[in-house]
Amino acid sequence: KKRYTRGDTINASLKAEYYFGAPVAGAEVRYYVRRADYWYYPDDEYYYDGYEDEYEYYGYGEIIEEGSARTDDKGEVNISIATKKHGLGQGDDEAEYGRDYQYTLEAYVIDAGRKEVSAEHTVLVTQGEFNLSLSTDRYIAEPGERVTVEAKAMDYDGKPVAGVSIRLEAQVEVWNKSKLLRETTAKGDVVTDKQGKAVFRFTPKSQN
Repeated sequence: KKRYTRGDTINASLKAEYYFGAPVAGAEVRYYVRRADYWYYPDDEYYYDGYEDEYEYYGYGEIIEEGSARTDDKGEVNISIATKKHGLGQGDDEAEYGRDYQYTLEAYVIDAGRKEVSAEHTVLVTQGEFNLSLSTDRYIAEPGERVTVEAKAMDYDGKPVAGVSIRLEAQVEVWNKSKLLRETTAKGDVVTDKQGKAVFRFTPKSQN
């Protein structure tokens, strides 16, 4: 699979063969699993990684798992990688909530002659089956000025997702001494159309 949903188990298969076709049996395998943030932009052809150079320099993100194994008589080994469920209270902290990831498996195979070869493979691990984005018709609005919010549901192949029910809330942030409070001032339920879009409008009020 090219993509998994958070909470799924990634099942990876590795096969090592000599150039003449014989399996590399009983070989030592060392592997590392790296995780990096993934940003999906539906209007792009595939995806855009805003920190591509940084991930390349650091090896495609943080190492979250490592281990060792041995190939069987066919030169094969299976590796299972658990992914963290999405949602506060499901294992996420606030920094991880609402994020998609790229998981990269790096494997190193060492044969009986201590010769080493390596391979890697990357898959997407997303919050769900589609991406949800919000945009507004303006960046700044005065009290009493209506604001239009467009919600857009797109799958990870760039296709619109119709019939998605979305609950939207407009909140105002207020500092109370050293604590940030959020108060809901407007809310509503919308459903995406054939283009995967839905519109929500609200009018911000003045704050006393």
